[in-house]
Amino acid sequence: MKPPRPKPLVQEPSPPMHSFSKNGHYENMKGPYEVLSIDGGTMRIRWESGEETDTDIKLQDRILSRFEREWRAAKAARRNQKEQAEFRLGEHFRGLSPTDFTLEVAKTNWRSRTGGLGGLVTQELDGGDLCFGSWVPFCKPEIHWADVDQRNRRPDQLQTGFFCRLDEAGARYGMFLERSSEADGKGDWHRALDWLAVPEHEEWLRSLAAGNGLRIFDPQETPSFPGFLQASEARWLWVQEELRTDVPSLNAFLVSLPPESRATLECAAWVPKDRAVGRTVKIGRDIAALLELLMPLYRASVGAGEPRQGNPARRRTAN
Repeated sequence: MKPPRPKPLVQEPSPPMHSFSKNGHYENMKGPYEVLSIDGGTMRIRWESGEETDTDIKLQDRILSRFEREWRAAKAARRNQKEQAEFRLGEHFRGLSPTDFTLEVAKTNWRSRTGGLGGLVTQELDGGDLCFGSWVPFCKPEIHWADVDQRNRRPDQLQTGFFCRLDEAGARYGMFLERSSEADGKGDWHRALDWLAVPEHEEWLRSLAAGNGLRIFDPQETPSFPGFLQASEARWLWVQEELRTDVPSLNAFLVSLPPESRATLECAAWVPKDRAVGRTVKIGRDIAALLELLMPLYRASVGAGEPRQGNPARRRTAN
């Protein structure tokens, strides 16, 4: 009698290979890096410190995949407090330091993966059925947050996401939205405009902006429009130095921007340096609370639709 054949082991499919590209920006344990060149299975990378090295592409792919597994494990731990993860993203973050408020990134650690603000906000942020991770733009005093799957679809340029940016005066955080090509009629920019074309949606955003002191502006050196938009319960106001102009419709204002120009919108709050430092670790809760409030606009922009049943967004009051 022949022995029974052993049943084949069922293995989970391997995660897809990340698409590395020349001049693309990624991150490993040592920090953010830029890909200088690709030659077969290796690539030359340069960290923000200026240090360069040749590295195996498969190795860097495994590192990025591990980061994503950690983000997903952290999200699962939040949903089930009985199953604690072996790690806590951002667990060593104790607040922003006065020396962090600079346009340089050298000798600052608030962006670091193990003890930085990015991991703390990731822990606090509840995106429902979305799984958020954090990234640090190369050589910029910023942190970005986005759904991991969305990020993987276009790693070279994050067209929609949440952010926190420091400068000498304070901290700014909120949501950003980029228009890279007017020809792309199905991109995040156009989905956001279609969503804002519904009067109730624009009224919701105007009320949210008025209640939280948010401003809408283009941070580029050559912006698609000067000044900024601020909101009251009844209207939008376009502020340009000494000029004040009523804006009846945010959607119509954005549609009228020059189609040939690149546009980057930020809808963000700002806190002065002393207050941001004084909030200590609570600054992460402040940021996460605002990002959750902006989640409907984010979901509409990336085409995520309404949250699935059973995953309502938490409501917090920052203390």
